[in-house]
Amino acid sequence: MEAGVESRPYLLPALQGDSIRRTVPEMPAFYLSKDIKKVGGDEMNKIMFTRMTGVLFSGDECYAVYNTRGSVMKWNGIGEFKAMHSLTGLSRMNAGVETIDTAVLMGRDNHTALQTMLATDSGEAKEFRFDAVYRHIHFIAMDKNGIFHLKLMTLPEWKNRLMELLFDEEERCHEKGLFEYDAFVDGVYVFSFLDSDIASLLRFKSAVLHTEIICEVLCFPYQLLFLKEYLGDAVRYKTIEMELVAEELGIGFF
Repeated sequence: MEAGVESRPYLLPALQGDSIRRTVPEMPAFYLSKDIKKVGGDEMNKIMFTRMTGVLFSGDECYAVYNTRGSVMKWNGIGEFKAMHSLTGLSRMNAGVETIDTAVLMGRDNHTALQTMLATDSGEAKEFRFDAVYRHIHFIAMDKNGIFHLKLMTLPEWKNRLMELLFDEEERCHEKGLFEYDAFVDGVYVFSFLDSDIASLLRFKSAVLHTEIICEVLCFPYQLLFLKEYLGDAVRYKTIEMELVAEELGIGFF
């Protein structure tokens, strides 16, 4: 709610499964899993055994929401796939969103994110890893930094606006590179972690850890320790102040 997302069930229009129409409000809105289960009967019961706590609708985006609190996130492999497909049908009926490839993972702090990432690196079968279900997973800490990230993610066209702020058009890769990076600047491959996308970070590490190419990770100061513990000395690091990004994108937080 502090991020401007309406989360009170009694103020939100009820979701439906009868026809394709815009049911969800124009403003960012979070629906709890227990309310989602009321729509679609047996079909929506597929989310019963997952860790999904709800769904965030924002403009033309729909995000599955998980909360791992202070523990390592454990995914229910096939169960999460089923939940994602059920959620896709629900979002198509109520918000006109055809595909869902993004999730929000809430957790206590960056230490929780680090332990989750290291557990994923430990050799778990890829079909049960979180990035096998959702291509993008944004980690949201339960603090003022997490509030900022939710505000960022609920801006219209937020990904493109963030990239336009950071890089010149001719520097951007537009997700067409041979591995996970955002721009090529003066001979350096630059990966932006300003969106706190841990699924992209996982792919980035896998691609560059044992190569000799020069890579730089762009992050906020509070993310720096987490990234150094996860990536080590394999890359360079560059920070940008959160206040600057907030001011440029019109995020009224600081």
